Amino acid sequence: MDLYLGNMFEPNNLIGLMITLLIKIVIIIYVYNDAKTHDMNRILWIALIIILPSYIILIAYLIVRKYNEYTSCPNCHFRIKKKTSICPNCHQILTYTCPRCNKKIKEEWDMCPYCTEVLRRKK
Repeated sequence: MDLYLGNMFEPNNLIGLMITLLIKIVIIIYVYNDAKTHDMNRILWIALIIILPSYIILIAYLIVRKYNEYTSCPNCHFRIKKKTSICPNCHQILTYTCPRCNKKIKEEWDMCPYCTEVLRRKK
């Protein structure tokens, strides 16, 4: 079987190839940046986009990303968004913030490392 590639380099085919490549590059950039903000495996998603049809992987990524925004409360296992500070079901404090600078801190800290505010804990 003889493979004929003669018309691959015609102007109409080159424009289509360039548009397809441009769309794939835009999808790669979008998924890479978005996966970074959602703490997802960027390299895996980029590899899938390169290997498989990019529009199918983009749809799968958007579905998985939506699911990845949620977690469960360690106390009552209620489904909550990852960035939630207090569980709306059991009122468990999930993240602590400095009262002065409002940055995230750990519960056991006596002083905020960002603004040096002395933290008073209830005992």
